[in-house]
Amino acid sequence: MLYVDHEVELPKELSYFVKKIHGVQYLYHYTEFKRVNGKFHHKEVAIGKAIVDDSTGEPIALIPNDKYFELMKTPAPINAAVKKRGRAPLKESKELSYNELADGSVLGFGYGIACLKIAKDIGLYQILVDTFGDEVTIKLLSIAAYYAKDGGGLTGIEYFTTRQMCFTNTIINDSQACALFSSIKENDTDEFFRKWIKLTTESHLACYDVTSISSYATGLSEVSKGYNRDRENLDQVNFGLFATLDTGIPIYYNIYNGCINDFSNLPYVLANARNLGLSQQLVLVTDGGFATVNTVHNLQEHSQPFLMGAPIAHCKGITKEVIKWRNENESNISDFVNEFDSPLEARVVPYTLGDVQGSLIMYLDPAKEALQKETLKKKILNAQYDVENSQEYSDALARKVKGFYTVTQNDDNSFTYTRNDEAIRTDLMLCGCMALFTTYPNFTASTALRTYNNKDVVEKCFAELKNDILGERLYVHSDEALTGKMFVTFLSLILHKSLQNKLRPWIRKNRSSLDVAFSILSDIECKKCGNQWLLTKVFTSHQKELIKLLQLPVNFLDHK
Repeated sequence: MLYVDHEVELPKELSYFVKKIHGVQYLYHYTEFKRVNGKFHHKEVAIGKAIVDDSTGEPIALIPNDKYFELMKTPAPINAAVKKRGRAPLKESKELSYNELADGSVLGFGYGIACLKIAKDIGLYQILVDTFGDEVTIKLLSIAAYYAKDGGGLTGIEYFTTRQMCFTNTIINDSQACALFSSIKENDTDEFFRKWIKLTTESHLACYDVTSISSYATGLSEVSKGYNRDRENLDQVNFGLFATLDTGIPIYYNIYNGCINDFSNLPYVLANARNLGLSQQLVLVTDGGFATVNTVHNLQEHSQPFLMGAPIAHCKGITKEVIKWRNENESNISDFVNEFDSPLEARVVPYTLGDVQGSLIMYLDPAKEALQKETLKKKILNAQYDVENSQEYSDALARKVKGFYTVTQNDDNSFTYTRNDEAIRTDLMLCGCMALFTTYPNFTASTALRTYNNKDVVEKCFAELKNDILGERLYVHSDEALTGKMFVTFLSLILHKSLQNKLRPWIRKNRSSLDVAFSILSDIECKKCGNQWLLTKVFTSHQKELIKLLQLPVNFLDHK
């Protein structure tokens, strides 16, 4: 509660800082400082509303709240008028047009034109217009362009759109963006995906993977505790993504409850994607985390050809097949694959995983084999030292040497041990080996390995989504806003990836980054002169290169 008719001096006993919220200054006090995973974190608490000097704008006194008296360890006034916590009704948001800006106003426009041009080039713009109409489309793309460049929360969207001319004629603030999120309907997004999937799946190869996205919100249907890949103690949603293997362009995504296992949800994600037009001709590439009998059975049931990692250590049948191949190597010559600096040995054999018939493709990397054998032998020697120099039995000792030695406790707490020669021999033979399982008949050992290694395009999408777009957290507090925001961030991921692909020659040539390219484009500015917007200065050499590479429509401007 805020004691609205009670005024106190600015607290000298408490450290505080000022935060302006909707034009009103509030005082906050830091209550905790700590480092988590190398990052600095703090907790803050509001202690009241500032009374401001009209001439300087600086706080001169404080209208305290409950927390102020709690921290100061003084009693709160008994008869003071109070204002209870609660949110005031939202004022109707007024859209400010760029035409209303004062003469001489300067806006960046190069980045906005680049985003609009790439959206039209890849067919995204027309699909959005056909689905949502012109007005909503330009707002969706404006917010997506903001996320693709600046990322994080929506607090900077108004700053961005007042300094960067976007596709819309109006400046967008955070409340308008949130209202747009909540207005996006599932029927419309399904219609969008039917058209987008049809456009982007001309390639016959796509990869699928899942990441977790942390959320501060609680009480949402999709937000829950689960396995967090970023090791954060926050509720989360799971985000499954399909992307083209050759370009990394996102095809389709699905969000689901954070407590559900990835492989358990794959059949439902796949069924949704197939319902929206995902082709049976598309070969799906996944990592070894999806290599379960149920998963491959479901993929086969959907007639979806696939290529997935086959973890040797977790499947006894695959382990036996690899050992058999290694034993045969002494008498039979294997195939050879030259996908890395050193040639690999390979063998393709028919194999049935669960009840699904396919091909098991086994590889041996001699360079990795030597390194892994050296590491394994050191572990064996360490285990040998432990059993030979320990005086008495302990569970910790048994666990430490497990796999190399079997330790048996005696009545007097001494122990005997035997070396597991067969297990050690198996481990040594598996050094340098990996395996893939596929139901697609056209893969050779070479093309399968090259295809599988390219699946990291989804991991790169996840890195861009978390680091460049979302800022690692979700700040939404309703299911509708969550659904809408994830759709807009999906659009921003498409823009981000498409611009990255288009600008890759310039980035490599200049040993630069996509962020630098965005900044250079953003520096292409124009000034309002009456009813016209004129270029503020001639283009730099880098700007000319980017304009040419993206084929931006700026011929009407004098940039010589």
